[in-house]
Parts: sequence; structure tokens; C-alpha cells
Amino acid sequence: YESGLKSMVLLKNQDAILPLDSKVKSVAVIGPNADTLPLDGHSSSAVIPSYIITPRQGLEALLGAERVSYAKGCDINSNDRSRFDEATRIAKASDVVIFVGGLDNTVEGEEHFIKGDRLTGSADLPGVQNELINALAAANPKLVLIVITGGQCAVNKVIKNVGGLLYVTYSGQEGGRAIADILLGNANPSGKLPVSIPKNDEQLPPRDNDFMNVVIT
Repeated sequence: YESGLKSMVLLKNQDAILPLDSKVKSVAVIGPNADTLPLDGHSSSAVIPSYIITPRQGLEALLGAERVSYAKGCDINSNDRSRFDEATRIAKASDVVIFVGGLDNTVEGEEHFIKGDRLTGSADLPGVQNELINALAAANPKLVLIVITGGQCAVNKVIKNVGGLLYVTYSGQEGGRAIADILLGNANPSGKLPVSIPKNDEQLPPRDNDFMNVVIT
């Protein structure tokens, strides 16, 4: 819990959307990582926890389940938009929207196993996550984006439309509790980025799998 808490980075907080008021009446928790908790990349980095606390569970523990509405909205990496309507409906009906997306071990890991360090070959959020985030922002501008990932995720396609951005690297089995405590102001998001994040794929350097040809620029 403590290591997860200290590693989370608040990258945007427009109009002091965070911390949430503990008396907030309704919160929509939406996204492919909202009711699960990715902990690892594929293969040798696999982690088997004794339990997990998801972001949804963490918020329900602090606010009460009656104030938290949930919709998955989309998968990590697919073109399925069939759940967009449900997600935008609960977004419109809520005081604030928390979108929890990013990556998981189905799209990032060791190259030998998933044919690439990142299956999509892009730094962007995969699938239709960006599209759903922008649709939710149109339905309710009080939107906080949480990116859970093991690597860098570019958010240039949505950053102007979200009020808050919390960047969460794989944070351990109590990650959902740590996220909830930061969202409600029970803890300070004091983490710092250890790397630069590209705005788009054009900013990524060329990559050569032959390590004898690595050029450091």
C-alpha cells in the first residue's frame, strides 16, 4: 500500500478537481481497469497476489457503494463500442467521473511472448479508450483520468478534455485503496515521473532488437 501510494503521480489538476469532496453524492467509475487491478506485464514479471483491492472497491470502501456507479465501458484493447451508451449514461447522472484505463499484461510484457514489448506497437492508450474518454468528457466535463500501466502511455489525444490526470504504475495488490485515498485527499500524490512520456509515436526513437546496434542519443 505504501509503495503504491508514494509512486502515484498527479500530472493534471485543473480547477482543483482533486481532491474530491468526501460528501460528493455520486461518482461514476468507468474503464477497463476500474474493477480490476493489473499488477504486472506478461511472462517472467507475473505477480500472483494473495488478494487485490480494485479502484472501484477502494472508492466504495470510503464513499459507500450507494454513491458509486460502475460501468466497464470498453476493453483494454478492442474496437468494441457496445458499452459506450451505458458508460455515458451513468457519467451524465453523476457528479464526477473517474475513468480508469491504461494497460495490462495482455498488451505489454516480454517481446518473445506477445510479439512486441507492447502488442499495439504504439505509445497511445490502446483500443477505443481515447474515444470513450472523449465521449465521457462531452457527457460530463468533471472527469478524472487514471492511467494504470507498467510503461509510458501517451495521453495527448485526451489531455485537454480531462480535469485531472493521475498516473499509476503497477502499484501492488493494495493499489485500489491507495488510489481512493489520493482521490479523496487522505494522502498526498507525491510521486515524480522517472522518465519522459512521448506525446505521440513520432517522438519515439528508432528501435533495433539487435542489442549490438544500440545507439544512445
